[in-house]
Amino acid sequence: VSQNGLKLEGVRPVVEEFCRRIQFVVDILRPKGQPIGFNLDEDMRITGVHAAGVTERFNAEHPSEALRVGDVVLRVNAHTDAESMEIELGDAQELAIEVLRPGAGMCFIDLSQNAVPLFGIEEIRQDLGRLEATTFRGGVIEVGEGRRLNLNAF
Repeated sequence: VSQNGLKLEGVRPVVEEFCRRIQFVVDILRPKGQPIGFNLDEDMRITGVHAAGVTERFNAEHPSEALRVGDVVLRVNAHTDAESMEIELGDAQELAIEVLRPGAGMCFIDLSQNAVPLFGIEEIRQDLGRLEATTFRGGVIEVGEGRRLNLNAF
């Protein structure tokens, strides 16, 4: 959305959407004996999806619900603690997996070269500065989890 002549009041909702987290549930049927096909870190964040696995097939068949690197698993069936969720992912064939996706699924957005004055950029930077792990480098604002926003004044 760069170079569109957006003013501050037009850029602000785009930035808010970029910061919004979404939560949803996917239902996956895992054939007996096949692994789920994704890796998790200690925070239950998906760190990798295996090629030719159950999750990769699910993602190809359901692109709007695809599980991605960075999604955080919140619940597997009725289980919400990490150990029980990992056991359930390995044992159950019918899986209802609730995930949290940061940034409405967006990793990068370019809002440069719009009609936002310097004071508007500073307001947005201050708003984003309240986010954990936010850093600024030139016009690029890193908001954590590998997500970046390019924003500068006209």
